[in-house]
Amino acid sequence: MLTFYLSLTILEGDLKLTQSLTILRHLAAKNGLAGNGSEEEAIRIDLAEQVLREYRNKFIDATLSTSFEKARLAYLAQLPDMLRSLSTYLGARPYFAGNSITYVDFMAYEFIDQHFYLYAELFAKLPNLKAFLRRVEALPTIHEFQYSPKYIRWPSGLLIPWYQAKYYTTFHRSDSSDRVHELVTSMAKCQKIVEGVPPMGSETVTTSG
Repeated sequence: MLTFYLSLTILEGDLKLTQSLTILRHLAAKNGLAGNGSEEEAIRIDLAEQVLREYRNKFIDATLSTSFEKARLAYLAQLPDMLRSLSTYLGARPYFAGNSITYVDFMAYEFIDQHFYLYAELFAKLPNLKAFLRRVEALPTIHEFQYSPKYIRWPSGLLIPWYQAKYYTTFHRSDSSDRVHELVTSMAKCQKIVEGVPPMGSETVTTSG
């Protein structure tokens, strides 16, 4: 049996960090993904982070609601406005903070990508969000991973009830038109990986440098 804990701890020498956003900001700063240092870009990053966190929390709350169908419909009523606000904020920029990619773009990619595959029809008049997805997916390391055998085309636990509410099958990114075959293949890969992982308690990530 696998046991997963939501809290993650990063240890770097005497430094111990917890909380996902704290860790994300720390890693972003270390890897050149925290902006160019200008006040304008810093403000855009802060605003985008807070809005994306708010939107994601709404998605999580609806997903975990004991009255899921009612919560799902209420969330869907708000979703077009949320997507339009992200589209307006992005504007003609390549990334949410400006010309350079930052950690908030990966937060944005996750949220936008999930909803694009759930409700692609809502993006018909939001071409800049679709272009943003393609831009992130074209980054060499991401493109290589997403189209490699290691990439499992499988929705996260949060997405499953949303897919079930709309589709018989689930996540599909490959060029194949056979969604059932894609699902079965993904399940088989996932099972092999799970069978090879020993039982765990909490996860600790140690980095050097």
